[in-house]
Amino acid sequence: MKRNLLLALSLGLVAQAWAVIPRSASAPEKLIDSPVGLMAPVWSPDGSKIAVTTDHFTGIYVANADGSGLKQVSRDAKAGYRMAWNGNAVAAETKDDSGTSLYAIMVAKPDKATALIPALNDYQGKMVINPALSPDGTKIAFQIVSQGMWVINTDGTGLKSLGAGSHPSWLPDGSGVVYTQVSDNGHEFTASKVLAIDVQSLRQVTLTSISGVIPMTPAVSPDGKRVAFENAADASIYTINLNY
Repeated sequence: MKRNLLLALSLGLVAQAWAVIPRSASAPEKLIDSPVGLMAPVWSPDGSKIAVTTDHFTGIYVANADGSGLKQVSRDAKAGYRMAWNGNAVAAETKDDSGTSLYAIMVAKPDKATALIPALNDYQGKMVINPALSPDGTKIAFQIVSQGMWVINTDGTGLKSLGAGSHPSWLPDGSGVVYTQVSDNGHEFTASKVLAIDVQSLRQVTLTSISGVIPMTPAVSPDGKRVAFENAADASIYTINLNY
């Protein structure tokens, strides 16, 4: 009986160390094609719709999850910058300039976050970009310009480097993030791949790396089954299906 208990505990520890992140993904498929270049997809909370914006974050467009029914819902400049869903509506994320939480600081004061957050003081002068709050609100994945991608607990503890990467998007269970690693020649993006990483063990999986497709700004669907991203090669929105 004790032996079986020890075995069960051992298996539990292994499961905790090796969280469930995708093991592979399907080939990219075009989801939304448009005469206007599209970027920065954001899934609705129920996964039934997807919002996108255009160059320089001008305006907001909304389509069904299968890519159909694309329509413009805003023409405002910068409306698509950090846009977020609120029920069935989508709009630019409201910045809480008075907020004192780590996430509020990163969103409202990206140029001062490394000075205002003690755990980041070693990187003062560097900007914090692309913060993403975990689904349970306990962790933040983010970038420090020229210093890679990081994760930190929302209470300011547990700072950990996730290595090179950009635009982290959390898996629904908070076990890890999907992100991109992008290459450029100093003038334009030349290549990119989509990866997933377990934020505890740092186990990393390459999900897609295909010539002619340059993934940017990935967004994991609420059910964790799909990732939408902009393809910098043709300014359209693509998806991949995740395999676990």
